[in-house]
Amino acid sequence: MEPEEKQKWGLEKGTEGLAFDDTSRRCKGNERERPVIYTNFLLRCLVDSIAVCARDSPAITSITVDGIPLTLKYLNILCSGLKSNEKLISLSLTRCHIGDVGCGLLLDSLRNNPKLCVLNLSSCRLSDRSATSLSLFLKRRKADLLQNVWEQSSVQSRNENSDKKVQGLQTLILNQNPKLGDAGLKQLIYALKSDVWLRSLSLRHCGISKHGAEMMIRLLQSNTRITRLDLTENRIPINTLQMILRTLKRRREIVESVTLKKRFCMDLRRNMLNKNGTHGFLQKHWKNLQYKTDILKKYSAQRHRWKKMQRFDRRMRQSKEIEVSRDDQNRRKKLGNLESQLLSLVESNFKLKEELSSNKALLDAEARQRTRMEDELQKVSLRLNDLKSKVVMLDCVSSTACNESHLLKGLKYIFEKLESFSSAAQKEEEAVLNSAEPLWSSPSAHQAEDNFVNCLQRRSNVALFSVENITM
Repeated sequence: MEPEEKQKWGLEKGTEGLAFDDTSRRCKGNERERPVIYTNFLLRCLVDSIAVCARDSPAITSITVDGIPLTLKYLNILCSGLKSNEKLISLSLTRCHIGDVGCGLLLDSLRNNPKLCVLNLSSCRLSDRSATSLSLFLKRRKADLLQNVWEQSSVQSRNENSDKKVQGLQTLILNQNPKLGDAGLKQLIYALKSDVWLRSLSLRHCGISKHGAEMMIRLLQSNTRITRLDLTENRIPINTLQMILRTLKRRREIVESVTLKKRFCMDLRRNMLNKNGTHGFLQKHWKNLQYKTDILKKYSAQRHRWKKMQRFDRRMRQSKEIEVSRDDQNRRKKLGNLESQLLSLVESNFKLKEELSSNKALLDAEARQRTRMEDELQKVSLRLNDLKSKVVMLDCVSSTACNESHLLKGLKYIFEKLESFSSAAQKEEEAVLNSAEPLWSSPSAHQAEDNFVNCLQRRSNVALFSVENITM
């Protein structure tokens, strides 16, 4: 490393070897499965060296970087070197995972390069956003190239410009970008309709469907410069792929015939300009003409045979298609019957669903009624429990009333006996009084009468008190 670069990286005399030793030590200590080049320091050194070579060396015309993940910080370094390079012809960044933002940065850096012919961005995680940036890049490049051609043709002659011939992008490879899809292809087609430089386009495994293939067929009808097209590993039917291949084969045959005619005319002109060998030159030229005409006749005969074979193949295919159409009719009838059966099953299922929904509503109503009845039963059970307790109380009261009635009967019997006894005693006293002499005036008689009355009152009071206690 030069001293300026060492100052840039912060490496002095004693720290240059330590940085590499530190990087290798970290890689060995962690036992990484990734390569050593994926470390930050070595990857930055590599990208910086590529950028410096692209910027300073005019002999570099091709750059290929494969399988190295270029994030934005590394891609900015590379783009800074590509901006000042005007002699780069081929650039390949396969499996570098630059993404949509990185694709925009790269195309901005390649904007001033008039000699770029091959651009390979396979497996770079591109989407329809990258396709829009590519279409803008192609349009701007076309305008810049046409302006350069006009300026050069107005200032210098063709012989002087033979070394500085302006060429556009001839090969574009965008394989293994499944997020590109039909939307990204539409953006590319919008830019390639008026492009006159692109010869080869590769879109393998880019998520293109039948709609994208039909757009590509329309592009081939309008743009006659494209001779190679790769649409394999996409969701495209075989019929459309065969149609695309036929158009490309016809175009190649036309291009080859045109190139042969051009070469033939150029040889004639060169040989006519030579001054030496007049008669011998004419004989050689005549032989060359006969040889080339024979070659053209053989080629035309082979082409005629090839066309006949194609016609025969077409007829055979048509006959097979007719047979297949009959089989298809039978299959369609069977499919129609199956569809009718399926429709009937669907209708019956719909009816069953409606019935189940109605039954579900009834079950919900019954469940609600059941809950209401259970609530009412709980309330009734509570009331019955209250009544039961009251009945038990009444039974207790009735038992106590029966006992009291028996007591009352016994008391009545006692009172009757007492009354009979008192009546008998009164009768005896009356008989004694009647038999004895009246002692109304004596004090002893009055005292005896008072004592007797008091005794009777006491007995009557005791009997009444007992009866009141029983009734209470």
